[in-house]
Amino acid sequence: MIGVAQRRGWDDDGFFLIRGFADPEVGQVMAAETIEQIRAEPPQAHPGEPAYAAGHLFIQPEAKRVDGAVHPEDHVAKVFNTHLDGGARAFATSTLCGDLVCELLDAPVDVFQSMFILKNPGAWGQPWHQDSYYFNFDRQPQVG
Repeated sequence: MIGVAQRRGWDDDGFFLIRGFADPEVGQVMAAETIEQIRAEPPQAHPGEPAYAAGHLFIQPEAKRVDGAVHPEDHVAKVFNTHLDGGARAFATSTLCGDLVCELLDAPVDVFQSMFILKNPGAWGQPWHQDSYYFNFDRQPQVG
């Protein structure tokens, strides 16, 4: 599944692109389910909390007020653990995704975290970073 150029991109640069890898509807389903969960448990119900649990999800509101925000999701920066349910789980456990990552790492894989990042107009956003700084992984290799 992984071509020579993709393997070289991974080995040299740490990433590669596969345009058209998944049907856009897959992403639309994941987005709709995540927004539905945010609306069911909006940040406005958790004033002053830097993050809160909503079922199996962990929701992190924007750190500063977002001017022009209308919907509950307009106030949310990130939603963690989406892979535990619905379309995100179906994608994370699909052979399409799993086979590619297993081939890339040459090992069986486990999904330890998923994150849905909302990039709302006027929000601070996420600064450049290396995920390995935040996670003390003791098992190699990993992929994000």
